[in-house]
Amino acid sequence: MNAPCKAEANGISLLLHVQPGAARSEFAGLHDDALKLRVSARAVDGEANKSVCAFLSRFFAVSKTCVTIKRGATSRKKTVFIEGDPVALVDRFNSIQLGSTDGAELA
Repeated sequence: MNAPCKAEANGISLLLHVQPGAARSEFAGLHDDALKLRVSARAVDGEANKSVCAFLSRFFAVSKTCVTIKRGATSRKKTVFIEGDPVALVDRFNSIQLGSTDGAELA
């Protein structure tokens, strides 16, 4: 299995499986080789993608402009790049409880 987080020179890439229309936005463990992210926004007019970027920017404590969907804008499976210090971002990623369905939740 591939890791859902890969450090790069100026940030990290995340492989996500996004579930739009959830009761709340939160990480929800792993889905195959991707990190599962539930978002409360519906997949209408790009609202779920905006919610993904907003959630990740809050979780990783970076500006929304530092979060970019590189692949999968119209798919549940997405590759997202987060710009910043790769060491700090990987450390924050490692704080997610991947083995459980109780992930990090942000209001």
